[in-house]
Amino acid sequence: MVRRSPDDGRLSETWRDALFGGVASMPVTAALYWLSGGGREFPLDAVAVAGLVAGYLAAGRAADPDAVGLRAGVVGGLPGVAWLLAAILGDATALSGPAWFEVAGPAFVLGATSAVAALVLALAAVVGVLGARVGSWVAARRGRRVDHAG
Repeated sequence: MVRRSPDDGRLSETWRDALFGGVASMPVTAALYWLSGGGREFPLDAVAVAGLVAGYLAAGRAADPDAVGLRAGVVGGLPGVAWLLAAILGDATALSGPAWFEVAGPAFVLGATSAVAALVLALAAVVGVLGARVGSWVAARRGRRVDHAG
């Protein structure tokens, strides 16, 4: 659930900065994943840039760069994870063998795929946080006011 500011019903600054960086990186993440051959590697370059942009934006506000970077990383990594899940589940439907295996195989693959998706999103979140810390540092070096709540 997205937390809203209690005073005006709009998105919080943390979510606004995270969504700006994360959504902007989504097409790049999807394109890099597709260009890699779809499954050979999961690109986190765009996710790092999303965190950097979100951290820079958050540095001049009360938003915590780590929280912004975590959210930007998860949002930015979603297209790659969706594509990864589609590829794995598509391959799982092609399984053949005894009847019990054709029933149990996709169920096992679905569970394993969910675990892989969670790990990839966790990695994207860490990359987003690191990018946000760099963005916050750049903002401080450039003289942008840094005032973290907290």
